[in-house]
This record gives sequence, C-alpha cells and structure tokens, in this order.
Amino acid sequence: SALNQNAEASVGFSTAEKPFAGGDGTKENPYLIANAYHLNNVRHFFYHRDLNGQFDETKPNYFLQIDDVNLALSDFNGEADGNFEPIGTAEKPFPGIYEGKSFKITNVNIHSSNESVGLGATSSSAKIYRIALVNSTVVSSASLNTGAIVGLNAGLLEQSFSSSEVFSTASFVGGLVGRNEGTIKNSYNSGNVSGTKTGGIVGNNAGAISGCYNIGTLGTEKGGVIHTQTSG
Repeated sequence: SALNQNAEASVGFSTAEKPFAGGDGTKENPYLIANAYHLNNVRHFFYHRDLNGQFDETKPNYFLQIDDVNLALSDFNGEADGNFEPIGTAEKPFPGIYEGKSFKITNVNIHSSNESVGLGATSSSAKIYRIALVNSTVVSSASLNTGAIVGLNAGLLEQSFSSSEVFSTASFVGGLVGRNEGTIKNSYNSGNVSGTKTGGIVGNNAGAISGCYNIGTLGTEKGGVIHTQTSG
C-alpha cells in the first residue's frame, strides 16, 4: 500500500482494547468512534483489507462518531510535545466517509510546519458530514493552506462547524479549510482566524462552496467566506 499502513501490530493494540467501539468499516456497519483512542485509530484504517490482509485502496472505510470526543482527557493528543498528528496529509489524504452526527471533537492541539495542516486532509473520495470541532487550536508555522477541520479538501465537507482558533505565519488560512479543491456545503465558522490572506471558511478556494457563513474574527487581508478564488 502506498500508505504504508500496518495494522494492529504496528500500533500496539492489545487484545483487550479494540481499535473502535464496534463495526467493520463497511457502509452498513461503520467503525464506531466513541473516544479519543478510537479517533486516533482512524489513521491506521483508511481502507478495507483484501483476502491477503493487504489494504484495498479501492475500498475506503466508513466511520461513525457516537459520542463527544475530548482529547484533553486522553493520551492521544500526540507526541511528547503535546501535538495531535493530523489524520491524513496532502501526500496521504484521508479517503473515507466520516459521519460526525454533530457530536463534538474538543481540545485538539495541532502545531505543525507542514503544508495543508488541519485535523486532516482529504482525497477526492472523502466525505465528511457533521463534524463539530470545538475549543481546539491549529497552528502552522511555515506553510500554506491551514484550516481547522481540513488543511487540503479534495472531497466533500458538509453540515460542519468549528469554534476553534486557527493561526499561520504563512498565507491562505481558513476557519474550516485551508485550500478547497472539492465541495463545502452548509457549514460555518465562529472561531478566530489569524494570519495573512484569511477567509472565514476557506483561505484558497478552487472548488465549490454553498450555504456557508463566518462569524469569527479574521486576520489581515481578509475575506468573509473566501480569501482567494483560483481556478481548479
């Protein structure tokens, strides 16, 4: 697999503690996320396995959040420096379907110098519904395209919101998404967005946006919903 994912053995799951609260990752029976441990494990289960135990990159997994997730009460807010590692990067984006059911994800702390920083980055197959990111902080120290929920969105983000802080020393900072190459629908931001070329929803847009609004405070060179509109 291009994701170089190794499952249970590589992340040290015990037989007593399952990676999710239930499910098998299918549309009919999605992996269930009830706490920070389960959320952190999403990164290891992007795809279904084939009969040989290898990840099948034509079959992304489904996830369903069934309770509020508070990373402040867990050991899964990242490495020794206290950072939470984003779930998916621009190089290896999250490809699956995540239904948040408007349960909260709180106290996420991300500090990174990578490009396209957020809670995650998504591929064109990804669909994210009803994420509620609350009381969290996303900081990028050196690179473009920073957003609270998605650094680089190539999929669908719908009916989601953030009331979190986003800051970057570089350009294109969005309340929800750093750069959008996909679709964002019916979502809003109420958190503060700091940096240059800031947008309430998206810093740099090359996709489609509808039914979105911002009530958060923006930094310099600001746009209410979008800062910069570019071609796809």
